[in-house]
Amino acid sequence: EALSLLACIPALLATPHGLELLESPFTISNFVSMYITEMKPIDPRALYTVAITGDNLQIDNIFPFAFLISTFALLRSLLDGSLRISHGIMAVGAYLLLSRGTRFLWEWALLVLPLITHFAGSLKEIQGERKYLSIMHLFMAALMVLPFVSMIKRLPLHTDYPFDRESAPIGITRFLKHVPGGGKLLSPPSAAGFLHWELFPEYRIYADLQMSLFNDLDIYQLFSFYRNENSTARTIAQYQPEYISAKVAGKAFKEILEGRKEYVPVFAGDHQVLYVNKDLRPEVAENFQLKLVDPFNISIVKDGVELDDHIEELKKMLAIYPESDRINHAIARLLFDAKRFNEALPWAERFVHYQPENPNSHYLLGIIQENSENCDLAIDHFKESMRYSDAAFRKILHIRIGSCSYIKQDFVAAYHHLKEGLNPYAKQTQEADIYQLAFSAFIVGETEESLQLLKMLLHTAPAEKDEISREAEKLLETLRQHEDATPSFIGWLLQMGKQLFNKDRTAADHSTQRDS
Repeated sequence: EALSLLACIPALLATPHGLELLESPFTISNFVSMYITEMKPIDPRALYTVAITGDNLQIDNIFPFAFLISTFALLRSLLDGSLRISHGIMAVGAYLLLSRGTRFLWEWALLVLPLITHFAGSLKEIQGERKYLSIMHLFMAALMVLPFVSMIKRLPLHTDYPFDRESAPIGITRFLKHVPGGGKLLSPPSAAGFLHWELFPEYRIYADLQMSLFNDLDIYQLFSFYRNENSTARTIAQYQPEYISAKVAGKAFKEILEGRKEYVPVFAGDHQVLYVNKDLRPEVAENFQLKLVDPFNISIVKDGVELDDHIEELKKMLAIYPESDRINHAIARLLFDAKRFNEALPWAERFVHYQPENPNSHYLLGIIQENSENCDLAIDHFKESMRYSDAAFRKILHIRIGSCSYIKQDFVAAYHHLKEGLNPYAKQTQEADIYQLAFSAFIVGETEESLQLLKMLLHTAPAEKDEISREAEKLLETLRQHEDATPSFIGWLLQMGKQLFNKDRTAADHSTQRDS
């Protein structure tokens, strides 16, 4: 068996490159650092600049410590004669790799690890009377704890590990598996490796960043394809791809491809848009061409297109990719904006079903429930959304919870959440939100804060005051007359609040702008 395996080794060289293939792992182009960030040389300042902020440690925080310790260990072991030959060889190789680019930082760390381990074991610490509370023990304890704390911060519980498919172009792979025929696919390099993994051998992918397979000109051709119409024309003429995919954010490429009438959009995924050559794949173009929907912006209905027709074309794509984040969100959002809340509700629930850990799915369902006068359910979904949200989006959620609490006349909760979410000094704030916070503040006894908020509201009010401004003036006058009010007036104030703010205000008018 061993002889059979050895006999197969020459087959590895059966490529157009022949023996040159053996040199490829050690050959780095002068241009490669321009298009692969990991191949850029290490900034010399990174070798000695120490900066630790917070508990989410990055490689930039740890590397200077590791580099200084390993270098000191190498020199010290070399001078005192304790350096092992194997450790020295691995360390020299590690530093040579490190000089080739930041891509090899992890290889460097693995190769110097035996050197550091041996050096740490050879240290002789002078033990004091409190040997179990020495500085070294504290330092080592911190080193053991910090990686776990940092890992918890960097790996949220709601993401898949070790591979999170949320960032992968699942939609277009699902579509390409659905249609027959295979063919050639020209794709952005950041996703080409995943597409090759999913679609080979039916589809041939051009191209990912495999340096040994594609030279610098190939890579330049790929990058320029998406930004220069002349490059687009030459590349299409050379390869005649049946399919072309582009990033959803690449709207400039949309304008370039509009001049190529043979390519029509057929699918809008969460991350990429797919075009097909209707001359090479006429049956695919006939059955799946997007005639009403702009695949780069599916949440906007084109002029002259009916909303229901737009949604029907979106539903055709859902038949292939039912869990699409982008499409489910678009349908629910379009119906919500049209104030068709009863129709939007099942689509928002579907969005939550397929994306239970997406903060926007719960948020959208929450504002639909809020506008359907189901504030209890709305608050539940806002709180669920908060579990998966960043700090900025939590501010918006606090405002929504506060508004719902105000409607429920739970002014203590309204004050807490609105105060947490609102900052009129930082950004433009809705008048209704400021009024609700001002009234809630007075109810909980924060009279001065309430007065200040009402003055802010009136300062930015239009010359022809709207209903909220007029009621803010009434409340301000009432507060000035009752600045010495005691908590025994709470019941009276509650009744007054109902009269001052009893108007047909729906949350839709003020929450429509907040959907992320």
